[in-house]
Amino acid sequence: MIEYCLQLIIKELGPTGLLVVGLYFILGIPLKKMAFHLKIINHELGQIIRILDNIRDDTYGKTTRTTSKH
Repeated sequence: MIEYCLQLIIKELGPTGLLVVGLYFILGIPLKKMAFHLKIINHELGQIIRILDNIRDDTYGKTTRTTSKH
């Protein structure tokens, strides 16, 4: 089934399809590794943002701002 799908892509798209299929197989493993590491980085940045939000809420949430009208 996969082989048929690849043949169909190559048949429909011609040289462009061959290029797409080739790049998929050549870059598939490196891109999976990059995606794994990017997922970790994204998770770490999310934790940092949550910590900074908590610090901001603790710092600015306790003070009350008074505005004076002239």
